[in-house]
Amino acid sequence: MRLLKEGLIKIKRHEKGFTLIEVILTVAIMGLIISTALGAYRGTLSTYGVILKKSDVFLNARTVLTRIEEDIKYAKEINLLDETYSGSGNYKKIEVAYINSQGQRETVYYYFNSATNTVLRESNGTSNPVAQVEDLYFSWEDKNLSKVKIALKLKYNETEYVFYSQIIPLSLLLD
Repeated sequence: MRLLKEGLIKIKRHEKGFTLIEVILTVAIMGLIISTALGAYRGTLSTYGVILKKSDVFLNARTVLTRIEEDIKYAKEINLLDETYSGSGNYKKIEVAYINSQGQRETVYYYFNSATNTVLRESNGTSNPVAQVEDLYFSWEDKNLSKVKIALKLKYNETEYVFYSQIIPLSLLLD
C-alpha cells in the first residue's frame, strides 16, 4: 500500500464515457434536427397533396374540352342553343351533327346542368355525365360562324379557373 500512497504505482482509471451535460446536449441537438426534418417532411406531403388535387382539376378540364373538341372537329353541322342572356352570344348548349362510321347522321348535344354542376353529353336520347364543373358555355369566335369557342369554369379552394378552347370543324376547312 505504501507504494500506492507514494505514487510509485499508478492505478489506471478508465475515464471513458460521456458526462451528463454532453448527453443532454446531444439529445437536445438530435431533437432539433429530427423536429426540423419532420416539419419539412410534413410540409412536403401537404404541398404534394395540394398539387395532386389541383392537377386533378386541370386534368378534368382537359378531358372535358378534348371530348367536346373531338365531336366538333368532325361535325358537319353545329348549332348553338339556349343563349344565356339575350344578345350575349354565350350559349349553354351545343348541337353537333356528324356522319358516323356507318354513314348515318348522328346528333350529339353537350350542355351544362346547373342543378348538378355537370357537363352532360346527350346522344340517342341518353344523357351521360362528362365531368363536374362550375360553368360551361359556347360561342362563335368569328362572324363567319366557323370557329367555336368553348369556355369552361372550374373551382378549386375558392379559386376559379377558366379554360378556353377554340376549334374549327374540319368540314369547314375542307369545303
